[in-house]
Amino acid sequence: MAKKFSEFSFRPEIMRALEEVGYSECTPIQEKSMGPILAGHDLTGMAETGSGKTAAFLLPILETLQAGGDDPRAVVIAPTRELAQQVAKEAERLSRHLDVRVVCVYGGTGLGEQKNLLLAGVDLVVGTPGRLIDFARQTYLRLSKVRWLVLDEADRMLDMGFIKDMEYVMSKAPMSRQTLLFSATFPQEIRDLSAQFMNEPVHVEVESPSLTARNITQFAFMVAGAPDKIRCLKELLRKEKPEQALIFVATRERTAEVADMLRRSGEAVASISSLLSQVNRERVIHSFRQGKTRILVGTDVAGRGLDISGITHVFNFDVPHDPNDYVHRVGRTGRAGRTGRALTLVSPQDRPYLKAVEAHLGIKMERGEGSGAETGGETERDRSPRRRSAGGGGGHRPSGAGRGRPAGGRGGSSGSGRGSAPGNDNRRRRGSRGAPTQGGRSGGRGRGSSGSGKGSSGGSKSS
Repeated sequence: MAKKFSEFSFRPEIMRALEEVGYSECTPIQEKSMGPILAGHDLTGMAETGSGKTAAFLLPILETLQAGGDDPRAVVIAPTRELAQQVAKEAERLSRHLDVRVVCVYGGTGLGEQKNLLLAGVDLVVGTPGRLIDFARQTYLRLSKVRWLVLDEADRMLDMGFIKDMEYVMSKAPMSRQTLLFSATFPQEIRDLSAQFMNEPVHVEVESPSLTARNITQFAFMVAGAPDKIRCLKELLRKEKPEQALIFVATRERTAEVADMLRRSGEAVASISSLLSQVNRERVIHSFRQGKTRILVGTDVAGRGLDISGITHVFNFDVPHDPNDYVHRVGRTGRAGRTGRALTLVSPQDRPYLKAVEAHLGIKMERGEGSGAETGGETERDRSPRRRSAGGGGGHRPSGAGRGRPAGGRGGSSGSGRGSAPGNDNRRRRGSRGAPTQGGRSGGRGRGSSGSGKGSSGGSKSS
């Protein structure tokens, strides 16, 4: 039986807020994490996406945090603007009856307004690594009084090349701080970071029978080549009729391309990527969250921070090269106890990546109807030259086989929608900007001390 929040004896103001937002029982990660955090331990937490990690660290912080003063007592680092805004919004909801000042800082917009908010006094700061470093170097954000430092979605920050930025921020916070690290996966680099900057952390994780939620049905649809993907996607959208769908593509450039092709078919679709200005990004997300936009096309980076319970379908237009990215993508649906569907389009070039995903999950995805994938191998259609007959008179097609695979000859329909072969994912940017020098870390515990550790001369990244 799930533990109730009332059993943690949170202060009345927090319990009132929990009641108002409808939280009564803890999720497993909350139940396992909040006790050690309240006891003052450093902690690493591992759980599948959508498990309630945000409240797991915010509630113990808010329970102990004493508001007032000029400098923040708590700092939360998040990989994307959307996730930072989401965490800040949750902090405001849970602290609505406390005098806690929450400020969210992120790149893609001017420094002025965020700087003024910091200078007016702040208790809890949520931000992306690059913008936090920008303000820290300009002394608008002083970390010398930080008591809690949280790294949220640490594996994603690693993927995005923010490892040195995380090290820089940790080197500027006091050694006496409490460090909380939450991540969906724990690659070796994250384990090394924990060993270097954390003090005997308690490790908690929520085991699951599978890496993807059991209430998510997963399918793989084989297509003859990249140009057929848009045809197959349109067909699936017509058949599935999703209430809300999130479509993942490999690159920023392809988001607009796929959205444009769907829009020409009459779909209510928008795209989101780092190519958009911050104002437009917020407008797109607001429209999607309100249900005014039914379909959103984005990259792994853009989609990671989306927490919208109404997403019924996730489409992988491009198969991710990293199986962990597949887990995070699929986790956007089936949230809050609802069911979800994940459909992946697989060209011959994608098949090694699909195989890696299935090995990672320990499953064999169900092949979609007419996928030509009974054996998972290359079909005759995949190897044959694509021919298009004038007037529809060429080639044998069985009756009603719009997507079927005939016993012999040519099967399925030939699509003319534009597409490009899956390329390398351009989103990873492993850099060393913002790295501290050796002088910025203490020797005993490997944890940086306040005010030391000058950053490198390179400019910091704005997220």
